[in-house]
Amino acid sequence: MRDGTNTFTPPGHETMANVLGKALSHLNPSMTDADFTELSEADGNAKLMECLHFLRGLLFEGKLIALYVSPFGGGLSPISNDFWLKDEADQALAFNEYWPFGQTPMFREERPRSAMYAKAGEIEAVLKALTEGEPGEPEQLASAEPVPSTDALPAYVSPYIRIMLDISRKLDISPTNQPKLDVIIAEIESRWGELPQSKRLLEAMATMVRSPESQGGRRKPE
Repeated sequence: MRDGTNTFTPPGHETMANVLGKALSHLNPSMTDADFTELSEADGNAKLMECLHFLRGLLFEGKLIALYVSPFGGGLSPISNDFWLKDEADQALAFNEYWPFGQTPMFREERPRSAMYAKAGEIEAVLKALTEGEPGEPEQLASAEPVPSTDALPAYVSPYIRIMLDISRKLDISPTNQPKLDVIIAEIESRWGELPQSKRLLEAMATMVRSPESQGGRRKPE
């Protein structure tokens, strides 16, 4: 297993390579590290695939959330639940490497990629709930509401739209959760980077990520 493209792990998080190792131990509680090294290549691959599919199920259901470093602004963003249905999800987990725009085709400009992370302690909470059969989800688990997929978007999406999507996910904006404009504007400014400065555009973007009912003070954020 290769541990992604970045050796730095954000505080309060762990790499998905660590998560994979913990899940592998959970599925094979009687096996030691030495036992794994003694497996044949076929048996080792079978154990790995079983673990990859186990994790993909948790990720698709939203019981576990994988994060990547967004190429726009550099913050951590969740990976869409729908991604874990794709064939390339096995490779992403095995190599701890996520390509938000797909892998770079031959003879093309290098596309951005990122290591993947999970919140520290999240996989332990998930495995404990599965083992003990606790009702509901542990407090540490993120919401199981699916992260909106961007698969249906065009091949090219402008940096402005990408920023708005990232902000919507980070602030968990919904019909019942409408953050104040100044909060959204501050988040957008933190991801602005080298884009041309425009106060009017900044305010328009902050307005558009909220629902129409929230404009003009018609709905107060809860």
